[in-house]
Amino acid sequence: MIKTQIKRSRRDTPPAHYMLKIKSFSQLSEIARDGIYESDEFEAGDYKWKLVLYPNGNLKANGEGHISLYLASSDAKAISTGCHVNMLFSFFVYDHIRDKYLTIQDGKTKRFYVLRTKHGFDQLLPLAEFNDQTNGYVVDDCCVFGAEVHVIKNKVKGNELSFIKNPPNGTFTWKVDKFSTLDNKRHYSEVFSAGGCQWYVASNLINQVMEIVLEWNLMNGIIRILSFNHKGQSEEKGRSLSLYLNLAAAYAAAPQSKVHAKYKLLVKDQINGIHIERKG
Repeated sequence: MIKTQIKRSRRDTPPAHYMLKIKSFSQLSEIARDGIYESDEFEAGDYKWKLVLYPNGNLKANGEGHISLYLASSDAKAISTGCHVNMLFSFFVYDHIRDKYLTIQDGKTKRFYVLRTKHGFDQLLPLAEFNDQTNGYVVDDCCVFGAEVHVIKNKVKGNELSFIKNPPNGTFTWKVDKFSTLDNKRHYSEVFSAGGCQWYVASNLINQVMEIVLEWNLMNGIIRILSFNHKGQSEEKGRSLSLYLNLAAAYAAAPQSKVHAKYKLLVKDQINGIHIERKG
């Protein structure tokens, strides 16, 4: 296994997920089969785990003269072919003298899958340091190891940002018939397409009396409405023509979607060609 940079700290609170108390560490060191001891299963993050302890060090992984400790998945279904579990974990060694827990970790995300069911430290602690009575790790031949496991579950939220500059169908003309006879209600055009989206403008009647032109430069995709109030809005009522570019809720791709757009509203002067336009 690759040697990692171990980070150590001390804390008062015990490990949240599992504790392994060994009442005779010296005897375990003598009788551990193949130099390995595996703990009972415990559950954390909806998965099952176990500790794998080498009391005399994992000699096959440069662990000689050290305690070697690993976290192993014991949930075969969770890491079957094609599946994997990402997680962070910390190991603990209890200091009986100071009533604190030595916390050991490297802070790196580990991936458990069918070809890699075990992660840990080949050189968790030097045996000389572990067995030194003044350090409090082994008292009356008793020691305590622990583990915390934090599974990283994929519940990612995101969004997509796209840009459409000068779409080929970037102009829409709306001709309104019998403009002077329209009531005070807001009026809407038929639906049209631009920049891969659907839009519509404003009025129930269509022919050759007034022309409203919409040009756009879309920087994302969502549907909009262009509407007008022919007698104006609020303080300008009766004095101005009001035009709006609005979101068409019925066509919205997603409730939280956003659109940034550059657009131009233009009212044509059908006699002299001196058009009125506003940009937004």
